[in-house]
Amino acid sequence: MRRVTIDGQEVVHICDSYGPGITVSDDQLLDDETCRDLRDCILNASDDPNVVRYTGRRSFVPADMDDVVARLVRSPGWGGVERALVAPLYDLDPSRFKLVSACGFVVEPGAKKQTPHTDIDLGKDLDRADRAVVAVHIPLDETSDLLGGTEWLVEGKKTPLATVWGRRGRPYALNAALWHGGSGNRTTERRAVLALRFLPTDLPSRAKDSFDKHFPGLRWTLPAD
Repeated sequence: MRRVTIDGQEVVHICDSYGPGITVSDDQLLDDETCRDLRDCILNASDDPNVVRYTGRRSFVPADMDDVVARLVRSPGWGGVERALVAPLYDLDPSRFKLVSACGFVVEPGAKKQTPHTDIDLGKDLDRADRAVVAVHIPLDETSDLLGGTEWLVEGKKTPLATVWGRRGRPYALNAALWHGGSGNRTTERRAVLALRFLPTDLPSRAKDSFDKHFPGLRWTLPAD
């Protein structure tokens, strides 16, 4: 683990032999009021038929939040997120990757720890070094070991290499080619996250198909001004 400063933003890099795998910022990107409004929007939409039911009492929720996400992406601080959190995971200039998915992610009370997984089929398309999918998560709750967080896992081992306990409104980014999984929710409250995903602009078509299979119907395009 190392602490670096990029564009005046202090960021923690959690690394392995390939370089950073998770990047964490302590800068609050979304204020508490916006987090509460987004959380309500996502939870109220979680019974919609377009929700993608995921494993272990988890759901991807394509809530009606285009305006909020568009304001976020156009805000002065967004470029800093791309440069400080996303670019180090790709080892690419921001012009060579783009935001392709934006949705809510809900973890229900009583959800168990996730089975280790990656967010793209590395066996056929890519290897760990390609860094195909980068996920930026912005927790809308203050997470804890009870409410749950994101674990960087090692295949075949029970103990996580690292665990990120997210803080409300503060983003962290994950190379989704890592073995990872969410820890359980041992509370009576639902956990909500704004989940944003990036792909390289030159990603092979087979890998794009793998992404769409894992996240069906969750593509997102920045609305016109």
